[in-house]
Amino acid sequence: MTSSNSGGDGSLFSLYLGVDLGGSMVRAGLIDAAGAVVREREPVDASEQPEELFQQLIDAVGEMLSDETLRSSIAGVGVGLPNPVDPETRRPIAVAELPDLSGIDVYGELRRTTGLPVRVEEDATAGAYGEFRFGAGRGSRSVMYVQIGTAVVAGLILDGRIWRGANGLAGGIGSMTIDPNGIEGPSGIPGSLDTVCSAPNIARRANERLHRDRTSSLSKLVIPRDRELVGTDIAKAAASGDDLAQLIMERTAVHLGVAIGGAISLLNVETVVLGGSVVTSAERWLIDPVVEHTRIRTAPEAFAACRILPAGLGERSVMIGAGLLARDEASA
Repeated sequence: MTSSNSGGDGSLFSLYLGVDLGGSMVRAGLIDAAGAVVREREPVDASEQPEELFQQLIDAVGEMLSDETLRSSIAGVGVGLPNPVDPETRRPIAVAELPDLSGIDVYGELRRTTGLPVRVEEDATAGAYGEFRFGAGRGSRSVMYVQIGTAVVAGLILDGRIWRGANGLAGGIGSMTIDPNGIEGPSGIPGSLDTVCSAPNIARRANERLHRDRTSSLSKLVIPRDRELVGTDIAKAAASGDDLAQLIMERTAVHLGVAIGGAISLLNVETVVLGGSVVTSAERWLIDPVVEHTRIRTAPEAFAACRILPAGLGERSVMIGAGLLARDEASA
């Protein structure tokens, strides 16, 4: 566990436990009211099984609350879930491509086990809130946080408020059709953004190319161990100069530009923030091309009013945002 001294004078102050229960990693940390990470647990790989993933959440919360020197200062718990959350019931909503936590009362169980105020939101919503308050979206009234992970999802802050939609499903940018003749995704929608730009599908496209061409340096990752690539492999290889990986990321940027351009035209947001491990691994080979491909697909006036930026909080956006949402819940 790593830590940093945020208080300076050693005085007691309120802390908030933020947990990112992501599709690939589980992160947990203690956040102060200004969004600084005071203590952080080492990230662990997320389970694909809902019950095991929920147990990882319980374990992370238990570990962070076990420090008696800090326990009395912890005033709330916030969790970014891989599923959308029903704003009325606070229960997770099942989606096809992610672990189904809909049968687990995450909010109720955490309230019962911790006795603290609890806030649960979709991870992209928590990420959007973190970036809105203390990241790349700070100072904006409208922010769209696009997270590239197991799926492509967006969190929305409109006019300074979280926007969840009619039943918690707002931000489903990954379901937008990009190629009507494309492959069918887990949700049954053909040619959706998810089918080309989610981390697993970035890797799928690279694997398909490698079956036809073994000259890329990516083949060194596959052949000796006979393993499938993952999205961050492609991103890191692009950053290291691999031609095939850079081509894959360029095509990813085209599709993201189509979707983000449509969203900017519809919502007229001030800031679009790109986050997730794929973005942080290949920022140079993704952000600028996304900006350009968005520009040519957006009305000039709407594009001129919008910034497209990498996540200012890096891979901690969801964790910090969840902690800040816990802060708001505790003070409500």
